Amino acid sequence: MKWFEEEEIERRKEFLTHLWHLDRVERPGYMLNGFAVGDEKDPDRPPSTTTREYFLNWEVMLKSQLYDMKLRSQLKDDYVPNLFPYLGTGVLASAFGCEIIYPEVEQPWTKPLVRSPEDVYKLKEPEPTGGLLKEVLELTRFMADKTNGALPIRVTDIQGPLDTASLVWEYPSFLTAMYEAPEAVHTLLDMVTNLIIDFVSLQRETCEELGVEFVPNHCPGVWVPEDWGISISEDLIAVVSPHLYEEFALPYNQRLSDAFNGLHIHSCGNFTFNYENLLRIDKLRGVDMGVTETDYPKAVEVLGNKCLLIPRIGFVGLDRIVNLPSTNEYLDYVMESSDDANIFVFIDKFGADVELERLKEKHGWINGK
Repeated sequence: MKWFEEEEIERRKEFLTHLWHLDRVERPGYMLNGFAVGDEKDPDRPPSTTTREYFLNWEVMLKSQLYDMKLRSQLKDDYVPNLFPYLGTGVLASAFGCEIIYPEVEQPWTKPLVRSPEDVYKLKEPEPTGGLLKEVLELTRFMADKTNGALPIRVTDIQGPLDTASLVWEYPSFLTAMYEAPEAVHTLLDMVTNLIIDFVSLQRETCEELGVEFVPNHCPGVWVPEDWGISISEDLIAVVSPHLYEEFALPYNQRLSDAFNGLHIHSCGNFTFNYENLLRIDKLRGVDMGVTETDYPKAVEVLGNKCLLIPRIGFVGLDRIVNLPSTNEYLDYVMESSDDANIFVFIDKFGADVELERLKEKHGWINGK
């Protein structure tokens, strides 16, 4: 594998397999973000480009992702190189007919199609090759072909049933309908869940046909064994009450977990009040959270024996549950709060005087020590 020793990648995979399976391991898993240094004269460095061109020019996307791998090869962490056929958060919604807009410098926008409960019953059952999903499969093939199948390919961004439904259905109306038109909401959630199962299965089959390893975890980008569930983004877990989450999320998330032997959940925001609901998901494999945004010690208390916890250290947070000055203090906070839980820490570089050597001095497990 270019820039990485094959034996080292296999060692990382073996360690991560134990971590995901909640075996007793000697240290946390971790990934170092922002510590690698690029060279402006490096011929592999991609040219400056707009966000729009990144999405629409697959050569640019591929070169950018390969360059990121090259930078990450400077570091000794638990990163496993992989390619990500990402065309935005709205690809599933596009299969229902939603228009996707690619601005010059922002992430893609999704225009809702449903504006009232009555509109739900006009929707056609989406195909797993509908809308941009066909392009995701073509991009998967493109990436595999250009790299001769040498690199694993991640599942594309999978917004979970609640999140995808909130993209298809105008957001305020969708939330209101949970109270006023629950049958219509369940109808849409059922269609979305079917689509996720069909599409993820199809992307996995495509990778198998191409002879490429399929990584069923889109966010965060930590490697997971192929048979250990799929990941979904579910930011509405930080928005809806425990009662609504129980009714409108748990049944559909359980269907996904049953279909793929487990579920990993990513969310931004503060979703402490829904930890107990997550505990009820059979084969919950992992939960990813920003430690500035939600109550991390409580997550350890409630979920630490259930699944892998993935705390993200970063200075950007929707809520200021914890507000510390730099990476150093946040890493201390995470380690002091984790008890015996299996964790994978995303360590972002920010704050004054943050250096990798300083972190190693206190946390000897960084770089495998």
